[in-house]
Amino acid sequence: IPVTVDQKTMARAQLLAPDLRYTRDRYPVPRIVEWLKDPKKVKPDTTMPSIPLTPAEAADIATYLVAAELALDRVALSE
Repeated sequence: IPVTVDQKTMARAQLLAPDLRYTRDRYPVPRIVEWLKDPKKVKPDTTMPSIPLTPAEAADIATYLVAAELALDRVALSE
């Protein structure tokens, strides 16, 4: 999906991006779909850009977030 974002915005987004591994514990799939379709509608002060997704694409991403195998926590590995 082509989305135009300047380098400064992308760098900031990468620093601010949350750890999505535990999204499944905080939000049901319909809420994640709503967020993906229109982040500013869910949280007006978000820096997440609006990405043009079809309803099916948003549902697929949300399903992945709640069903994918969790990666090991880097902090736990370093202790």
